[in-house]
Amino acid sequence: MPWKNTLARVYSLIRNQPEGYLDSVDQNAAKGWVFDHSDPSRPVEVELLVDGKSTGTYTANAFRADLAQAGRGDGYHGFEIPLPAAALEGGTHQVSIRTVGGGALRGSPKTVTSAGSPGAGHALDRPGHVRGTFNPGLPPPEIESIADPRAFEAATQPLSVVIPTYNRSALMEENVRAAVAIARGLDIEFLLVDDGSTDDTPRRLSALAREFPNIRWERLSNGGPGRARNAGVAMARNELVLFLGDDTRPASQDFFIHHIRAHHWLPKPEIAVLGKIVWPNQPNEHVNFVMSHIQGAGQEQFGYFSLMPYTWLDWRFFYTANVSFKKSLAGEWPADGFSSEFPLASYEDGEFAYRLTKKSAGRFRILYTPGAVVTHHHNYSVQQFINRQISAGLMARVLTRLHPELAADAGIAQVEAALATPDKSNQDQVEDFLSVIEGVKSWAKILDKHYQLGSQNWHADFLRSVFVLSYLQGYVMGNENPGANLSAAYRYILERFQERMSSVASFEALGRLVRMPVI
Repeated sequence: MPWKNTLARVYSLIRNQPEGYLDSVDQNAAKGWVFDHSDPSRPVEVELLVDGKSTGTYTANAFRADLAQAGRGDGYHGFEIPLPAAALEGGTHQVSIRTVGGGALRGSPKTVTSAGSPGAGHALDRPGHVRGTFNPGLPPPEIESIADPRAFEAATQPLSVVIPTYNRSALMEENVRAAVAIARGLDIEFLLVDDGSTDDTPRRLSALAREFPNIRWERLSNGGPGRARNAGVAMARNELVLFLGDDTRPASQDFFIHHIRAHHWLPKPEIAVLGKIVWPNQPNEHVNFVMSHIQGAGQEQFGYFSLMPYTWLDWRFFYTANVSFKKSLAGEWPADGFSSEFPLASYEDGEFAYRLTKKSAGRFRILYTPGAVVTHHHNYSVQQFINRQISAGLMARVLTRLHPELAADAGIAQVEAALATPDKSNQDQVEDFLSVIEGVKSWAKILDKHYQLGSQNWHADFLRSVFVLSYLQGYVMGNENPGANLSAAYRYILERFQERMSSVASFEALGRLVRMPVI
């Protein structure tokens, strides 16, 4: 328990100084809260600073339920301040919030990179999912033309659906049958690639191909989903290709029409179309707290929480569970397709889209079309998503080896700097640091196992911190340099976890203190 931070908050209460925190900053807004213990009903005036220069003052009077529950007055002490575009032109900027006439809030400053700079993206604070930039989308007439499936008319472009699969035979068959059923009457072929499954996937694929003439399949030795997608695209007879997962299922009868119609109206080869991915709403498929977190505000898996319909996205949103594109943009398949350097399912899709962006001189972009919805049938526990984050960290090492300029986007620049630290005086503490890291993960797993996860306000922040810790641990685990400073790297990971949790812990502790009669 970081009691020093907690006591600092108590001292600020005694000195009648406002207390607050700058939670997050992206290219759109700075978000956080500030509360004056000496006058709980008064909203506090705050000042926004970009690179040390004031851009205006604002009133922190937005309602936040977590503030009310933690004893911060009536909860109307949050803020979400739009960032002026003029102040963010070009490059990286430091954003701070301070009280008017007072000091900067904790959490200040935070870094944000403008969309106008090369390789720009949101300031990444959720490693394991690289968040990207998005820009104003289509004008209303074009949205209406694309979004209304009733106006489908003669837009009947043939489509090849590529689905890699591995050891999910029953689920795969169920999802494929659902997709084939809604493809009737359309010119669609299904290309399934078995990535070396050890279950009865080959038998089921063979039976599906005999039953449906528009299904073809191929079997490979296990090499990862990227290699399997390459094989599927190489089999494709059509220019327009849609990637689905073996655990995703079209949610409506007009699913394929949304993809086809978008490409009909946007025929340029450098345009891709992203559909929406949601958890299933079925009684036998419970969406637990972990699942709602990673696909909601946590955004560790998908970034839909921040997206607006029919906006343009960059390469980071090339989610191969539901995305379509023109295969000729890549060039020759499989040579110019997904990299074979990624044996695990993480970053291979973003890396492919990043190369498309560079190959097209920055013209490659993705339109978010929320009408094309799939349900994602993949249950996650804390342990399962920790494993996923470790895999993502391992593959982040591959990503940054291929493209060193993406270290900041992948959230590993600072841990890489720690690995390169020459001072190795604490190398004998590596095992101790690892023991603490494993203890943190065990804490999260215990909460999950005993059905307590999500019962407290701080659990979402805790999960987010644990998943970041696991991701960075995975990156360090992939280190092959015998001279790397593992102690400094693991120390950095734990310090970052403590930094994230200290504000949460002190927030909760002080929130309980101010409700006690003695106060």
